[in-house]
Amino acid sequence: MKRWTFLVMAVAWGCEAPPAPAGAPPEAAAEALDAAEIREHMRVLSSDEYMGRGPGHPGGEMAAQYIADRFREFGLEPVDGSYFQTVPMIGTTPVPSSVSLSFQGPQGSTTPAYLDDMVFGRDLSLIHISEPTRPY
Repeated sequence: MKRWTFLVMAVAWGCEAPPAPAGAPPEAAAEALDAAEIREHMRVLSSDEYMGRGPGHPGGEMAAQYIADRFREFGLEPVDGSYFQTVPMIGTTPVPSSVSLSFQGPQGSTTPAYLDDMVFGRDLSLIHISEPTRPY
């Protein structure tokens, strides 16, 4: 996700800077960038308000709208009337009875219970860390 944000911001920063003349060295374009403006875009998009910016989630929609608004401010022409492109998305939800994990060590083995002792996924709000009840 960080790579995606960086790529989008790089495009936005490049659009914000006045273009360097044709044939000018890359340093000329780099000098046109404004560190304070870049920092502000990074601060906004990385804020908790954007809830991780996940595709298909409200924070992702907010981030896409923020970027589209900047493109509009920079005077970029939308493609086919829109700054957005529809792409198919696939999401998965594990079936709890099908998830298993076990650990084996010199003092024995343990199999934590899914959703009680461990979780898989990106939603870190579900994670609960507790002291192990069995040796690993």
